[in-house]
Amino acid sequence: MQRLQVVLVLASLCCLGAYTPVPCVEEGVDYAPNDADADIRVETPISSPEACQRACEKETQCFFFTYDTQRKACFLKRLQEPRVEAAGLVSGTKACVKTHTAAVQEADLPTGVKHRGALSGALARLAEAVAFEEEGAVRPEGSKPYPFWGKGHVSREDRLSLEQRLMATRGPHHVRDRHVLVEVVPSAPPSEGEEGGGQMEELKQVLLDKGLKNATVARRLLTGWLPLEALKEVDSLKTVNSVRPALYRTNRGLVSAQGRKSMRADMLTKRLNVTGKNVKVGVVSDTYDNFCCGEHLTNAQQDIENDDLPADVDILMEGGYSLAGGSDEGRAMLQLIYDIASDAKLGFHTADGGTAVFAQGIRALAEWGADVIVDDIVYFTESFFQDGEVAQAATEVYKQGVAYFSAAGNMADESYESVFRDSGEEGQLGVLHDFDPSDGVTVYQPIKVPVGESWMAILNWDQAWFSVSGGEGSASDLDMIVYDAKKTPVYYLLAGGGDPNIGRDALEVTAFFNDGTIDVDGKPGPDTDFFLAIELHQGPAPGLMKYIMMEGEAPKEHFTFSSTIFGHCNAEGAIAVGAAEYSQTSPFNVTPAVIEPHSSVGPTNILFSPNGDRILDKRMKPELVGPDGVDTTFFIPDRDEDNTGFPNFYGTSAAAPQVAAVAALLLELEPGLTVDELYAALTESAQDMDNTATAKFDVGFDTRTGHGFIDAEKAADLAKQLMSERRGDGGYDAVSMQAGAGAEVATPPPGAAADVAAGDASGEEPSEELLNEVLEEKKRVDESVNRENKQDDQKRRRLMKKAGSHI
Repeated sequence: MQRLQVVLVLASLCCLGAYTPVPCVEEGVDYAPNDADADIRVETPISSPEACQRACEKETQCFFFTYDTQRKACFLKRLQEPRVEAAGLVSGTKACVKTHTAAVQEADLPTGVKHRGALSGALARLAEAVAFEEEGAVRPEGSKPYPFWGKGHVSREDRLSLEQRLMATRGPHHVRDRHVLVEVVPSAPPSEGEEGGGQMEELKQVLLDKGLKNATVARRLLTGWLPLEALKEVDSLKTVNSVRPALYRTNRGLVSAQGRKSMRADMLTKRLNVTGKNVKVGVVSDTYDNFCCGEHLTNAQQDIENDDLPADVDILMEGGYSLAGGSDEGRAMLQLIYDIASDAKLGFHTADGGTAVFAQGIRALAEWGADVIVDDIVYFTESFFQDGEVAQAATEVYKQGVAYFSAAGNMADESYESVFRDSGEEGQLGVLHDFDPSDGVTVYQPIKVPVGESWMAILNWDQAWFSVSGGEGSASDLDMIVYDAKKTPVYYLLAGGGDPNIGRDALEVTAFFNDGTIDVDGKPGPDTDFFLAIELHQGPAPGLMKYIMMEGEAPKEHFTFSSTIFGHCNAEGAIAVGAAEYSQTSPFNVTPAVIEPHSSVGPTNILFSPNGDRILDKRMKPELVGPDGVDTTFFIPDRDEDNTGFPNFYGTSAAAPQVAAVAALLLELEPGLTVDELYAALTESAQDMDNTATAKFDVGFDTRTGHGFIDAEKAADLAKQLMSERRGDGGYDAVSMQAGAGAEVATPPPGAAADVAAGDASGEEPSEELLNEVLEEKKRVDESVNRENKQDDQKRRRLMKKAGSHI
């Protein structure tokens, strides 16, 4: 489960410079002529370069095209480099969808300029709010009024009271004790191989002198808690490229055996007497023992006394500076692991403190000797299309032989992606994107935000990030703006959405909290209908842009329902784990298991290497599904949906640690397993599940349920088989539980007939007729479950979003 760990701080400064469209095509140039991986396909005959460009727009993986005027052939391409001169060819980009013809003059544009210091827009506004606290503070001469302060003259007290309300009332904060959690990107990235030395250490010392707390360095990133009063000073440092808020959330015993039973881990332990002995499991989450206790809730010492935790958990680094008492989701995860792998050695490292703390925590657990690492955190500052610092850390430890599991997320398929379509209309900060893929034009996407609730989304586009690869950074500056019914930006409730991006990262985070003060639609009562716009402030239009919903309801119009797994959850070598409620699994008489409606979907393709080269790396996620809704002794308080007397832990945050615990059982059973063999045993033995968003049963892998629901017993049999084959001792007999000459494993191939194949004592493949019968039965059960649970699913999805506590 992923709990929102961010206060809705303020938006960046408004306004823009003039927009100059880039040419759609270049004559006499061929894109990526010598790269076999560049071409997606060739279409012929195509009548014109414009028709070729439109074909590229319709192909998700196309970003560039080359049109042969002689052959009337259209080459759709993933890559742009290298380019060569070539007569008779016309090449262009996917992004030039329409020619911008509006006569743009400076006088026609909104007044003012964007903030151009190191601070992000949100932090710049926060710094301004701090300045207004000082007696006699005035707006600098010649500067423009800030839209944040409202449509008229607003008193200093009103300005500050709104800022304090946003800082102090939106749950566990990233602004605490007059410090804000930040990520600092230096202007000059560290040299190759540098880790916390040289200029990074110098910059760290400068910021420590300005009051930075809990400073942590991870290659190109420096994170820590910066005093609010130091924001203005840091804004002008020439050694700093950018400073932004570090926003994250988690992907949310007398612990019951619900998870064990649903995964058949109880049967595995009984049959083969495995408990995780001699296996080390590390957890990365928010906190371990900082929870502020309440009635019927426990702390770590009480959990140890009740045998819901071992007494010897190694705490490498505790979190909690950003939290009002902490949530201890890490302890809840450790309870679930201990319930399944009771003899495993457990360790914990916080991810609270920025992406540098997160990445270094992963590496620290690997150095501690972890065989398995699991996390449930996602930072909003992790790139969609490029492996950032945390993703690279996850891949590093995987290559060192550590199995890595991550909560896939709880965003379902609530994501929008598209090429930027130039509408020819101007918004507050730039040229408005056209959401309508047809010949019509729609520049505002309606969103509904009830009073007292929030709407939040993260926007990325297909340009390499400076904080990841250095170089030129983003070539484009996009903004995501929320408007009211009169199409006036609601800046004074907007966090982010207007950051300067050129030379920095292709990232915007927009958050809007409806406090009920907006009433401009002419209807009685506060407004709940608002409008989202994406605007190109400067630079070329991107070939692909994507936003993922983190809070609130998805738009009802022109929404693409795309992938939502991103960042380190999408890393190479990391297993992304989805969730199914434990009561909706085979041991509880529901076959196949039913995916939770909130479980995130894949795939999100990686478009840039860590050094900034354009690539196409298809990441097929998620890989596995585990159980959620299981009991813990304290997490989440007041959420006892199955009336057992203990709180239920929902979300992929609950599923991931239980899958990691099964991995620990397999490693005790077969210590010689490689990570890839371990992954194969888990995925190839999983029970096939259905993507409930599609019309027919999805046989095999699908992008909502992966390979299916984990089955610990079958995974153990397959692990024994793999090791037996590697040793060459004649195979493994799953029935008699011993190696024997010529024995055939009883593990079925992945697919819809897994259970039938497993029960076929003859070892023969089931007939096509029997397979069809199984598929029909699974379809019937699935349809029945969907009918019965549709309303419950919708209700749970709304509750989870409202709670803001599930990844």
